[in-house]
Amino acid sequence: MLKLNLEITAQTREQFLQLFEEVLNQAKLDDDFLNAGDSKNFANGDIIDTDEQKSYWDKQAGYSLSDNQLQFCLDADEQGQEVNFNYSGRGMFGKSCPSVVVSDMNDMTTKARTRTDSMGLDLVIYAQN
Repeated sequence: MLKLNLEITAQTREQFLQLFEEVLNQAKLDDDFLNAGDSKNFANGDIIDTDEQKSYWDKQAGYSLSDNQLQFCLDADEQGQEVNFNYSGRGMFGKSCPSVVVSDMNDMTTKARTRTDSMGLDLVIYAQN
């Protein structure tokens, strides 16, 4: 499955359509990173192969990640966090899940459903399923 993230900022509808056509042509040429325009009128985006992402992160984990866990890994990676795939939180009965260790809850934001455990001075944020 493919996913498109695209932002277009234009002063007129005509400029919007021109930028849209430019990035459409880039996509037709198999470019995954879309960029057109100038400082006032611009289009930026990327085409993401979600199956490829899942395959990559499943391989890193050594087990199949849920959609929620995949989102957690993507968000953590984008924010420069190191993902650990061997965390087993409370009530998980030895099952592993992805986690990150932070010193403050504000050190990482994610769209994924998460839980936290305190480790004294640090916190573990993890995506159980």
